[in-house]
Amino acid sequence: VAREGHARVPRHHVEDGKKLGIWLNSQRERFAARDMSEAERTRSPLNDEEVRRLEEVGVVWGVAAARWQQMYELLGAFVAREGHARVPRHHVEDGKKLGIWLNSQRERFAARDMSEAERTRSPLNDEEVRRLEEVGVVWGVAAARWQQMYELLGAFVAREGHA
Repeated sequence: VAREGHARVPRHHVEDGKKLGIWLNSQRERFAARDMSEAERTRSPLNDEEVRRLEEVGVVWGVAAARWQQMYELLGAFVAREGHARVPRHHVEDGKKLGIWLNSQRERFAARDMSEAERTRSPLNDEEVRRLEEVGVVWGVAAARWQQMYELLGAFVAREGHA
């Protein structure tokens, strides 16, 4: 934590010859076990003291939610600076692959209309959809681009008198 400034240890990280990432993932599973019945548990749950100590050094239990929030904040910074949410696919913001992340969110949006069997990703929830739309994310990029170009063509025709 002191060296990196956070406790987001990659899953396969080895520290001083020990599999720290795997151990931390195991602690997250033990944390989740606290909310399970005895029958559902595959691991012993963390006790209150272990939870307190891990939280004290900055361990985040909901890694996916924390990552989503981090990327959403980077998207907000992009929108504030650029005035739109049309992030190029390979755009990197503050060292993070924002364009790829946003494309992934579009795939998760599309998964909302798919059956369980068709899905390759978990679908966005209503709150994620609302928040992304709030900052101007467009789901149908090709259709939005077509409309934008059509409007530019209309302006050209109005000005020049021909297409």
